[in-house]
Amino acid sequence: MAILKNYGIESYRAGNGTASQEYAVDPDATKEKLLLEDMLQHAAEEKASDIHLLPFSGGIYVYFRINGHMRDYTERYGFASAQGSRLTNLVKQKDTSGKAHRDVKNMPDGGSFHFSHGDEDIFVRFATLPVGFHSKEIGDKVSLFVITPASIILALIYLAVDIPLYSAGSNITNF
Repeated sequence: MAILKNYGIESYRAGNGTASQEYAVDPDATKEKLLLEDMLQHAAEEKASDIHLLPFSGGIYVYFRINGHMRDYTERYGFASAQGSRLTNLVKQKDTSGKAHRDVKNMPDGGSFHFSHGDEDIFVRFATLPVGFHSKEIGDKVSLFVITPASIILALIYLAVDIPLYSAGSNITNF
């Protein structure tokens, strides 16, 4: 999409030789996608356990939970309320579990995906929940739960599970 935007292409055709479909290029989607990727990388750097995106009439609140404390990053990302549905769709598009329903609106949803931060593979589970005020929907609250191998080991230590059951080279995020 970014290359299409760079060359000023407003639509493109995709097909298998017999049938094709026309797709419009959403020039704003690239901005949200870049901000989402930056948010995930920033959360990994800060060792955030979760990210919360909460719509309100003036935009989208962005909070990271770091060491049990919610930190406000709303100003850093500066999402407008109109970007909420595109942001929710971008999160759902990352789903690799097959559980997210991109076409379903006004219903709770969820899924999971992986991303890399340096040489670390990070697993993310997400949930979306429609929220509103006085029976008027204002968007989806999106919660992203960031799960690193280190956070799993800490959880196992907290639960007093025998760590030697897991070899250092195994990928314990595949559950």
